[in-house]
Amino acid sequence: MISSLKGNNTLEKLELEGNTLGPKTAKALGLLLRTNTTLKHVNIENNNLTLNGEDVSGVRELARALGTGRNRNVDLHYFNMNNCCLNEACGRELEFNMRENFTLIMLDIENNKNMNYKDVRKI
Repeated sequence: MISSLKGNNTLEKLELEGNTLGPKTAKALGLLLRTNTTLKHVNIENNNLTLNGEDVSGVRELARALGTGRNRNVDLHYFNMNNCCLNEACGRELEFNMRENFTLIMLDIENNKNMNYKDVRKI
Protein backbone atom coordinates (compact mmCIF):
# COMPACT_ATOMS: atom_id res chain seq x y z
CA MET A 1 0.00 0.00 0.00
CA ILE A 2 2.81 2.44 0.82
CA SER A 3 4.34 1.95 -2.63
CA SER A 4 1.05 3.01 -4.23
CA LEU A 5 1.44 6.42 -2.55
CA LYS A 6 4.70 7.21 -4.35
CA GLY A 7 2.87 9.07 -7.09
CA ASN A 8 0.47 10.76 -4.67
CA ASN A 9 -0.02 14.43 -5.28
CA THR A 10 -3.40 14.95 -3.57
CA LEU A 11 -3.68 12.88 -0.37
CA GLU A 12 -2.92 15.03 2.68
CA LYS A 13 -4.02 12.75 5.55
CA LEU A 14 -2.99 9.13 6.06
CA GLU A 15 -4.72 7.14 8.84
CA LEU A 16 -3.17 3.72 9.47
CA GLU A 17 -4.04 3.29 13.14
CA GLY A 18 -4.11 -0.30 14.40
CA ASN A 19 -3.31 -2.02 11.10
CA THR A 20 -0.66 -4.46 12.35
CA LEU A 21 2.13 -2.45 10.73
CA GLY A 22 5.69 -3.50 11.53
CA PRO A 23 9.27 -2.45 10.84
CA LYS A 24 9.12 -3.12 7.08
CA THR A 25 6.10 -0.89 6.60
CA ALA A 26 7.61 1.79 8.85
CA LYS A 27 10.77 1.73 6.75
CA ALA A 28 8.77 2.02 3.51
CA LEU A 29 6.78 4.91 4.99
CA GLY A 30 10.01 6.65 6.03
CA LEU A 31 11.38 6.36 2.50
CA LEU A 32 8.08 7.67 1.11
CA LEU A 33 8.06 10.65 3.47
CA ARG A 34 11.48 11.75 2.20
CA THR A 35 9.99 12.54 -1.20
CA ASN A 36 6.28 13.13 -0.58
CA THR A 37 5.27 16.77 -0.43
CA THR A 38 1.50 16.48 0.00
CA LEU A 39 1.05 14.48 3.21
CA LYS A 40 0.49 16.82 6.15
CA HIS A 41 -0.99 14.38 8.71
CA VAL A 42 0.13 10.79 9.35
CA ASN A 43 -1.34 8.58 12.07
CA ILE A 44 0.28 5.17 12.62
CA GLU A 45 -0.60 4.75 16.30
CA ASN A 46 -1.29 1.34 17.85
CA ASN A 47 1.11 -0.56 15.59
CA ASN A 48 4.06 -2.68 16.71
CA LEU A 49 6.65 -0.79 14.66
CA THR A 50 9.62 -2.43 16.41
CA LEU A 51 8.42 -6.02 16.94
CA ASN A 52 8.49 -5.34 20.69
CA GLY A 53 11.89 -3.65 20.50
CA GLU A 54 13.63 -6.29 18.39
CA ASP A 55 13.88 -4.26 15.15
CA VAL A 56 14.13 -0.46 15.18
CA SER A 57 15.14 -0.11 11.51
CA GLY A 58 11.73 1.19 10.45
CA VAL A 59 11.58 3.82 13.18
CA ARG A 60 15.15 4.82 12.32
CA GLU A 61 14.06 5.48 8.73
CA LEU A 62 11.02 7.44 9.93
CA ALA A 63 13.25 9.55 12.18
CA ARG A 64 15.63 10.24 9.30
CA ALA A 65 12.74 11.29 7.07
CA LEU A 66 11.59 13.78 9.70
CA GLY A 67 15.07 14.87 10.64
CA THR A 68 18.02 16.68 9.25
CA GLY A 69 19.60 16.62 5.85
CA ARG A 70 18.66 17.26 2.28
CA ASN A 71 16.23 14.35 1.94
CA ARG A 72 13.90 15.16 4.81
CA ASN A 73 10.23 15.95 4.87
CA VAL A 74 9.44 19.61 5.44
CA ASP A 75 5.72 19.38 4.66
CA LEU A 76 4.46 17.07 7.42
CA HIS A 77 2.84 18.88 10.37
CA TYR A 78 1.31 16.05 12.43
CA PHE A 79 2.83 12.62 13.10
CA ASN A 80 1.29 10.15 15.56
CA MET A 81 3.31 7.19 16.84
CA ASN A 82 1.35 6.73 20.07
CA ASN A 83 1.59 3.16 21.43
CA CYS A 84 3.92 1.81 18.73
CA CYS A 85 6.33 -0.18 20.94
CA LEU A 86 9.04 2.46 20.68
CA ASN A 87 12.05 1.99 22.96
CA GLU A 88 15.17 3.89 24.10
CA ALA A 89 16.91 3.39 20.75
CA CYS A 90 13.90 4.91 19.00
CA GLY A 91 13.97 7.86 21.38
CA ARG A 92 17.65 8.49 20.63
CA GLU A 93 16.98 8.28 16.87
CA LEU A 94 14.11 10.75 17.11
CA GLU A 95 16.03 13.11 19.39
CA PHE A 96 19.08 13.14 17.11
CA ASN A 97 17.15 13.52 13.86
CA MET A 98 14.56 16.04 15.03
CA ARG A 99 17.10 18.69 16.07
CA GLU A 100 16.57 20.81 12.98
CA ASN A 101 12.94 20.05 12.19
CA PHE A 102 11.05 23.32 12.52
CA THR A 103 7.99 22.37 10.47
CA LEU A 104 6.51 19.44 12.42
CA ILE A 105 3.96 20.90 14.82
CA MET A 106 2.86 17.74 16.63
CA LEU A 107 4.74 14.50 17.29
CA ASP A 108 2.75 12.12 19.50
CA ILE A 109 4.94 9.45 21.09
CA GLU A 110 2.89 8.79 24.21
CA ASN A 111 2.25 5.31 25.60
CA ASN A 112 5.60 3.87 24.53
CA LYS A 113 6.60 2.56 27.93
CA ASN A 114 10.12 1.49 26.94
CA MET A 115 11.25 4.94 25.82
CA ASN A 116 13.68 6.97 27.89
CA TYR A 117 11.79 10.13 28.73
CA LYS A 118 15.02 12.14 29.00
CA ASP A 119 15.33 11.68 25.23
CA VAL A 120 11.67 12.51 24.75
CA ARG A 121 12.09 15.81 26.60
CA LYS A 122 14.97 16.72 24.28
CA ILE A 123 12.71 16.35 21.26
